[in-house]
Amino acid sequence: MGKEHVKSQVKGNNPKGKGGFQDHPELRNNTGIEKDLWWRNLFIEMATEKKDGRERRRNVAEAVWDKAETGDISAFKEIRDTMDGKPQQSVDHTTGGDKVTGFIVEFASASKDRDTRGV
Repeated sequence: MGKEHVKSQVKGNNPKGKGGFQDHPELRNNTGIEKDLWWRNLFIEMATEKKDGRERRRNVAEAVWDKAETGDISAFKEIRDTMDGKPQQSVDHTTGGDKVTGFIVEFASASKDRDTRGV
C-alpha cells in the first residue's frame, strides 16, 4: 500500500494533489489583467456612472462629508487624509524614548603593524 497509494494521489505538477487551479478552475484569472487592476478599473467605471443625475463619486463624497459633520472621526480622517495627505508618523527606532542631544563621532586609527590597503 506504500508507493502505489502515493502514486495514485499524484496529479500533474502537484505532488500532494491539494489546491491549485487544477482542482478549482473557476478561481483562475482568465481576464489577462491582474485582479487589483481589474478591481481598480471597475471602481473607476462605477464612480463615473450617473445615479440620480449625478456621478456616484459625488454621492459618496457627500455621504462622507455628512458623516464628518455629525462627528464621525473616521469620516473626518478620510477627508483630512484625502485633502491634506496623511500625517507623517514619527517612530523612534534608536533611543527608546530618550532625547537625542548630540552625536559622538569616533575615528579608529589604523595600526602601524596592520596592512591598511584592504588586501
